[in-house]
Amino acid sequence: MFVLVLAILMTAAAGAATCDTADLNESATGPLRQVPIYDQDGTGTCYAQTAATLINFEYAKAGRKPREWINPIFASWANKYEDNSLYGADSTRGGEASDVIASLRKVKNCPAYLVEGSLTDMKKAGHLTDAQLVSFLEHLYENYPTVVHADTFKSVLDRTIKDEKMNACYTRTLAEDLKSRELAGIAATVVLKHLFEGCPVTQRDDVTVPPVSTLGTGPDSAVRKRVDEALERGAPIGISICSEMLATPTLRPLRWENPSLLNRGSNGNIKGKCGNHAVTITARRQLGNSCMYLVRNSWGASWHARGMSCACITWGDTYQEVCESALMAKEFLGCWYKAEDLMANIQDTTVIQEK
Repeated sequence: MFVLVLAILMTAAAGAATCDTADLNESATGPLRQVPIYDQDGTGTCYAQTAATLINFEYAKAGRKPREWINPIFASWANKYEDNSLYGADSTRGGEASDVIASLRKVKNCPAYLVEGSLTDMKKAGHLTDAQLVSFLEHLYENYPTVVHADTFKSVLDRTIKDEKMNACYTRTLAEDLKSRELAGIAATVVLKHLFEGCPVTQRDDVTVPPVSTLGTGPDSAVRKRVDEALERGAPIGISICSEMLATPTLRPLRWENPSLLNRGSNGNIKGKCGNHAVTITARRQLGNSCMYLVRNSWGASWHARGMSCACITWGDTYQEVCESALMAKEFLGCWYKAEDLMANIQDTTVIQEK
């Protein structure tokens, strides 16, 4: 009897989730530390930022130079417009990381240095980042009325500047640039099409990464097993969660009435309002009495959830798994979330397989 009980306990222990440290951020020369913390800046392109993080991690690991990497804005445009066989979408907002990777395999990647060359004039005119430029183009187009008149462009521009709290001087310079190119009043994706004409297919690169594996169903234990397997072999993993839990993880489960269902997304299982958001898990470690996972966001290197334990790189270029002070942080690498909170909210996972 004793032997039987012992065997049962050992079997249960063997099947239990581990919380040994698996942290892709620790090595200063590791591939993840070479990949920047992206900032979608209101564009709704979190899915493309996650896809770029996963691919560029593989590129860094293979020793490819950053100038050859994936630009998230090009990735979102390729997925939403160029790879749309019927018609291109008006906006780059919303999508799946796995679909972005599939699109880039199909239409090929415009290297980062060529994307920068395509966008640089407009970015300089408006003093904007890549994402800020796309956000401006999308809001400008959305503000256009169905019926236009002689003063439409000016009124739409004034409204966009006011709504988005933009610098009027720089933004008007950018708007005049758009107007001179006859690109005012059209969808952002169409404007990008014209800008990316400087990167024809002949100058693009094949996306050479191993196949992508996705999973959107399963109980918490299956989701956690998949996350752990990726981290333990040294790979980041893209996930979709409720954006609300980034600031309020204790509201678990935000997404599911019953997160243990095999099909989490079945009708009637979604719990209230949930902003779908793509992020990346890059670490697992024991902090205090809890097993925690580090979530890397795409809201810039200054983002960190208040009241949360977050990892950072200090001004002395030292990695701190729990940043001692925001003043010491040169950049934040993400925040830690309890296993039970995070796994209960994951809708799907995306991971690049081993070669």
